[in-house]
Amino acid sequence: IVGGLATAAWPGISRLAQPGLFQVQALLGGSQDHQRVERMIRDAIASIRIHGVTQAELERAKGRARGSLLTSRDGPVAVAMQLNEAIATGDWVAYPTAIERLAAVSVSDVQRVARQYLIDDALTVGYLVDPEVTHAAGAASNRASVQ
Repeated sequence: IVGGLATAAWPGISRLAQPGLFQVQALLGGSQDHQRVERMIRDAIASIRIHGVTQAELERAKGRARGSLLTSRDGPVAVAMQLNEAIATGDWVAYPTAIERLAAVSVSDVQRVARQYLIDDALTVGYLVDPEVTHAAGAASNRASVQ
């Protein structure tokens, strides 16, 4: 990830009948600044709202999503679980048509959805921080300021 601020970053969505939770997560090293990484993620999302994405970026994302979708359907148990999930959301047809619906996503769709849903008023931010690392860093800072 840019500048070594995070070792990984990834999006995730909830598969629901109505718009659900969209998550962007990043795995930071112990010494990284959470606010700085959050700002970079917010800036990237704002860029999508303002400028959209290129066709090449969309095709790359769709290729990854298609590959993930296809590999997640490996085996009868996985197929049954995903079909049941589609039934539970109220639309069993969502399962067999997922690849076609993914292929139909356009650059303008991405920007339209980003403008509608990826806004600060609908945002919740959380930091999952190891208390031992935080405590150790605070103690070291206290020692440095006392000396």
